[in-house]
Amino acid sequence: MIWSREYIGDMKMYFDRHFSLITGYRFLLKDVIKYIAIIDYFFDSKYKILDIGCGRKPYKKLLKKSAAKEAGADYVGLDVCECEYANPDIIGNSENIPCDNSSFDAVMTVFVLDDSFYIKKTFCEISRVLKDGGYYFAFEAQSTSIHNPPFDFFRFAPNAMIELAKEVNLELIRYDTYGGDFANVGFGFISIIRNTLSSLRLEPLLGPIFYLPINVIFRLLDLIGRLKVFRNKYKNNSLGYFYIFKKVENA
Repeated sequence: MIWSREYIGDMKMYFDRHFSLITGYRFLLKDVIKYIAIIDYFFDSKYKILDIGCGRKPYKKLLKKSAAKEAGADYVGLDVCECEYANPDIIGNSENIPCDNSSFDAVMTVFVLDDSFYIKKTFCEISRVLKDGGYYFAFEAQSTSIHNPPFDFFRFAPNAMIELAKEVNLELIRYDTYGGDFANVGFGFISIIRNTLSSLRLEPLLGPIFYLPINVIFRLLDLIGRLKVFRNKYKNNSLGYFYIFKKVENA
């Protein structure tokens, strides 16, 4: 899939403003876009998807089959309020989704689960609104700084995600990593620089001077870390993971 320079620019602006994990760490942006775009390939035709924690819906353009203006196709954004940072179709939260049972072909969350204190309730709700055979796509962090306090509660290792999903009849199809050892180090440098410059009110002016070389150097190192010879270590020390689950019928 090819994205226009204008659209990539819009996504960069969105992540820079609203996503602590990605801010200033631009080389991970394409990983996010790549995995979100995969969702369309799981459906032969139009489908209905719920985007929990949708914000201003930056992913809608990538999900072409759900955004199509045809019967049965629907992209529904859910967030806790309508404000400068969110433009949801319905207002609610992951622990109490205001939708009928089995009403979606797919559900997606992007850096959302860490904001849910009652995480088992969230998984129950995701499974409840999914149709049997439907898919849950989750892009979640394992290693990142505290953000959005006081609503930042958890980080998720793959074993935790898989077990939580299994309890509500969501079967793991696959999971992939984004950012290994070198990405973690680079992200740490950026976090330290950002906090220091922000306290001095110099971040808008000096931030890009530091971020550019860090991104270039650690992007190269991160690509080397993804080589097959390093794969196991890379997978065990990741910034986060992209998961695909499928809802199975009750035994």
